[in-house]
Amino acid sequence: MTRSRGIAIGRLTYASPMEGEKYYLRLLLANVRGPTSFKDLFTVRGKLCLTFQEAALEHKLLEGDNVVEGCTNEGVTIEMPHVLRKLFAT
Repeated sequence: MTRSRGIAIGRLTYASPMEGEKYYLRLLLANVRGPTSFKDLFTVRGKLCLTFQEAALEHKLLEGDNVVEGCTNEGVTIEMPHVLRKLFAT
């Protein structure tokens, strides 16, 4: 769609994180500027990724599991049990 300020994506459909690659594709389309092909989405700083999830991780659009594990380990040392249960549920 051509606009006075340039080319813009009109709408992106919603994708739940439970939908896997569809969600990661939407995440990349919303955050990567100027891709012209799928190869542009898969390429991050010269590295060719195999999946949209891997590309999103390379773009630092996602946090790895080690962040959650670190948060839980830190909580165990300084929080009360009822707070840990709430953290786990979150």
